[in-house]
Amino acid sequence: MEYLDLIPATNGYGIWAVVAPLLLLLWFIVGMNRSHKYSTKLPPGTFGLPIIGESLEFLNHINGDHMHDFVGKRKERYGNIFRSHIFGKPYLFVMGQKAAKMMIQGDGDQFQVYQFHNVNKLLGRGSVILASGEDHKRIRHSTSDIFTPEGLRQYVLLIEGVTLQSIMSSWTVGKLLNAEEEATKYAFYITAELVLSWKPGPLVDEFIQLSKDLMMGMLRAPINLPGFSYHNSIKARQRMVSIFEQEINRREMEGGRGEKKGDILERMLDVHREGNGEKLSKLEIVDQLVTFILAGHETTVGTISFIVRYLSQRPQCLETLRAEHQEIQRSKPPNTPLTWMDVKRMVYTDKVISEALRMATIVPWLHRKVNEDMDFEGYTIPKGWMIILDIRDTHYDPDYYSNPDVFTPERFDQAPKPYTFLPFSGGKKICLGKDLARLEMAIFLYHLTINFRWEVEEVAKGIEFLGMARPKGGVPFRVLEKKLHELNV
Repeated sequence: MEYLDLIPATNGYGIWAVVAPLLLLLWFIVGMNRSHKYSTKLPPGTFGLPIIGESLEFLNHINGDHMHDFVGKRKERYGNIFRSHIFGKPYLFVMGQKAAKMMIQGDGDQFQVYQFHNVNKLLGRGSVILASGEDHKRIRHSTSDIFTPEGLRQYVLLIEGVTLQSIMSSWTVGKLLNAEEEATKYAFYITAELVLSWKPGPLVDEFIQLSKDLMMGMLRAPINLPGFSYHNSIKARQRMVSIFEQEINRREMEGGRGEKKGDILERMLDVHREGNGEKLSKLEIVDQLVTFILAGHETTVGTISFIVRYLSQRPQCLETLRAEHQEIQRSKPPNTPLTWMDVKRMVYTDKVISEALRMATIVPWLHRKVNEDMDFEGYTIPKGWMIILDIRDTHYDPDYYSNPDVFTPERFDQAPKPYTFLPFSGGKKICLGKDLARLEMAIFLYHLTINFRWEVEEVAKGIEFLGMARPKGGVPFRVLEKKLHELNV
C-alpha cells in the first residue's frame, strides 16, 4: 500500500499529504541559508539531501573499507575546508596545520567539546573526554597525578609482569597468533589493574567482550532496538555501569577501612569524599571508569597491531629496533627487570611508536562545536556549527611528512612542526593517558624483539573503524623462535 493511501482524502488531509513534504523541504533550504550574511561567505561544499544531508554516505564510508574517502573525495574538489550536513547538523571539515592550531588554541573559548550522539550516550556526559571548561579541569585534576612521570615510574614492573606472565608466556614456537587479540589482552589487563586493581580472570574477560560490544555501536545508526549494534552497545554500557556501581558501593561501605589499593578508582573516591561529592560526583566517577576502560586500551591495542604490520614490511626497522633493545639488555645484570631509566634509553623505540601513531592515527578526528560566529580562511563559520579537524589528513600531508605512506621512524630524528603531530589531540584536551600508552607500547616491543623471532602470516592492508582505527584482520603472526628469560617480576 502506498503512503498516500494511508491518509484520508477528507477534511484536507489529502492536500496536506502533498503540501507537508514541500514545506519540510522549504524549511530545510531556508534553515541551511537562513542568514544573508552567511550566504556568500560559507565554505564550499554541499548540504546534500533534504533532512538526511550526507549522513548515509558518511556512515557507508566510515563503516566500510574506505573510511577516509568521504573526506578525501571532497578535499580533491573543495580543498582543505568544506561544509557538509550529517546527522541533522551542519558540519565543517578542516585540515592542515593552520586549522589544527585554530582549533586547539580555541578549545574552551571559540569551541566546545562535541561528539556524535552515540559517543555521548555510551561514554556518559560526565566523561572527561566530553567535559568542557571548569568541569573538564575539575574532573581531569582528580586523576592527573597518576599520569605524571613520577606516577608512571611505579608501573614499569607491573606492566612488564603482565607482558611476560599473562601474555608472552603462552606463546610457543609455531603458534599462530593475532596481534590485535594479544594486544587487547595485554592493554586490558594493565588498564583493569591500574583503574580497579582487577587481576586477569572471568570478570576482566567479560569486560573485554563488553568493551567490544560497546565500541561496535559508536558510529552506527542510533536505533535502540534488538538486532541493532547500538542496542547491544547500550546493553553493554548498562552492564558495565552496574558492575562499577557495585564496586563503588562495596568500597564506600568499607569507608576507607579496607586495604589501600592505590588505583584510579580509589583516587577518585578520595576526591569525592574530600569535596562531599562536589569535586567529583558518583555519576562522574562511573562515567570516568567507562572512559578509562575504553580509552585506556584502545589506542595501545590499535598502535601495537599496526606496529607489528609495519615492522613486517620494513625488516631493517625491526633489526634496528632489536639492536637497541639488545644493547639495553646487555647493559643490565642477567634476568633483571626493566627500570624507568631503561625505558628512557629506548630512543629508536620511541621513534617507532611515534611513526606508528602518525600512520595509524587511531583517533582520526578532533570534534568540536562553534561557540560564536567566527572567520577562518576568508569564510564565515556560524555559531552552532559542528567542526571536525581531520588529523589523519594532516599526518599524511607531504608538506609536513615526505613519503607519508612509507613507515620511516627516522623522520622523528627532528621534532615535527607544531600542530602537525596530534595522535593524542593537544592543548587543554590532550589525552591524559598518552605517556602511559607509550610506556606500555615500549615495554611490549622490548620483549617482542629480544625474546622472539616472528613473521606476519598475511599482510592485510585494510583498516576498520569502530570509533577508533584498527588494522583489518588484526595482523596474524607466527612465532618462529622463543627465548623468553625468567624475571623476578
